[in-house]
Amino acid sequence: MSLGNSRHWLQMIRKHIPNLTELSLSDCSLSDNDVQLLFHIHSNYSSTTSLTILDLSDNMLTSFTFQLLSNFSSNLRELSLSSNNIVLSQSHYPNFPSLVSLDLSYNNLTSSVFQGNFNFGSNLEMLDLSNCSLTDTSFLVSSTSIVNSSSSLVRLDLYFNLLTSSNIFHWIFNFTLNLHTLSLGDNLLEGPVPLGFDKAMNSLKYLDLSHNNLQGEIPHFFGNICTLQTLYLSYNNLSGDFSRFIQNSSWCNRHIFQELDLSYNQITGVIPKSIRVLSELEYLYLEGNSLKGEITESHLKGFSKLKDLILSHSSISIKFFPGWIPPFQLIYLSLASCKLGPNFPSWLHTQNYLQYLDISNAGIHGSVPEWFWYKIQFLEFYFNMSHNHFTGAIPNLSLRLPNGGSTDLSSNKFEGVIPSFLLHSSSLILSENKFSNVSSLLCQENNIGKIPPSLGSLVKLEALVLRSNGFIGKLPSSLKNCTSLLLLDVSENLLSGPIPSWIDMPEVKPEEPTTHDDADDNSGFYEALHMSLGFGFFTGFWGLLGPLLFWRSWRIAYLRFLNKVADYIYVTVAVYVAKFYK
Repeated sequence: MSLGNSRHWLQMIRKHIPNLTELSLSDCSLSDNDVQLLFHIHSNYSSTTSLTILDLSDNMLTSFTFQLLSNFSSNLRELSLSSNNIVLSQSHYPNFPSLVSLDLSYNNLTSSVFQGNFNFGSNLEMLDLSNCSLTDTSFLVSSTSIVNSSSSLVRLDLYFNLLTSSNIFHWIFNFTLNLHTLSLGDNLLEGPVPLGFDKAMNSLKYLDLSHNNLQGEIPHFFGNICTLQTLYLSYNNLSGDFSRFIQNSSWCNRHIFQELDLSYNQITGVIPKSIRVLSELEYLYLEGNSLKGEITESHLKGFSKLKDLILSHSSISIKFFPGWIPPFQLIYLSLASCKLGPNFPSWLHTQNYLQYLDISNAGIHGSVPEWFWYKIQFLEFYFNMSHNHFTGAIPNLSLRLPNGGSTDLSSNKFEGVIPSFLLHSSSLILSENKFSNVSSLLCQENNIGKIPPSLGSLVKLEALVLRSNGFIGKLPSSLKNCTSLLLLDVSENLLSGPIPSWIDMPEVKPEEPTTHDDADDNSGFYEALHMSLGFGFFTGFWGLLGPLLFWRSWRIAYLRFLNKVADYIYVTVAVYVAKFYK
């Protein structure tokens, strides 16, 4: 809602401000002048208002408003100015004596310099400076300012900035004493995490260093932070042996440690049985590393609280005893490219709350047990069992998959009719299988009817084969929306009516009236052209259709050939038409 051009609304709101404790005017196109009018800054308003929470995010405000608000209310405790145009002065910061939470994220604070503590208020507990284009030079350490270390600040968000060196760590060590949450993810940090981090940050509960360029061995001293509950180190260049990381840490926080994310680093080694020391974990992410070895039920038998287990894209072998009943109920399970086969993992029968499942490229052979198809109806987000060796038919059960889910069964050996319950997936990939026909995807069995117009919504469709299905009526005009369509096969049906005009040659509109002789010449040209097209269509359709349907290499070569031919025909026709109408 835009209030920036409505002084009437601003004046109406202003009348009620003295009695408000919370006011949110986010995304209202407000300017500095609007805020000045709204709060009537030039009066003695500050002594009468009881406003404690103010949200002015997503507007067009500058540092002028930030300064004005510091004189407005001595009671203000939460202030959000994210997504504005605020730039802090290097010499002065507005002071809010009662402020507890300040959000300045998504402003351009490139030129801002924080010398010492954030002097926004002695009671400040939460400060969000994420996505502010901050650099290393924004954080300067001087001996005269170290005494100003903050004991009140417990949460500091600095993710999505341009920080590169370890200077930011030393700055934080010097100017914060009691941090519980530190977010430095999505920066450009390089080098190792500095030694002494665990001693300086001994109150941390949440640490995010993901999506940087940190190097060196995984610091085992994180296990010495007895308050730590969540550790994100994913998408870095950390290396080292995972067993050594587990065994060399004291894990004094093992009774409260809930989340460990080391995915997409360069970590090697095996997952040791000593990982059981972290049995209170709820979320374990180790995918995208070079881990190997086996995981058995003895590794995870104590993990009763585990919700997410992500081990994909490694060389880990999952070897659970067939009759094992895990103590956990997973929500997210990703074992892509792990060695899960050759037998189907029967322990999945015990998992009743899965919403995300990826067991693709896991070396599983044979048929899928019927009970498993009942499990997938609860997979709300993602289901992938592609690139295995599954065989047999999928039973047509009375199931209904979540509308928003994505299903990938490609590159297997499934056969028979495609069951109708798969149609509820928002994305369905069935390529590289042995399914017998596609009729169940289009309409109900025993009631073939007309080709549904909804096929026209598949605008990226390149080939559509509907032959031998008993369709009646006309081709739906919506198919002309499929502008990428190269192959259409509707033979051996009961279709009627003329061939639609939208099926190479484009309509040509003359710019000038033609003479009688020109018209005769043109009609001869078009007659010859139509005869050529008809003969070419007949030859291509009956001469190439069989090989195209059964030999994949022919299909690919033919589609590439069609692209070149279509371009040639279009240019040739355009040139001839242009000549005839000169």
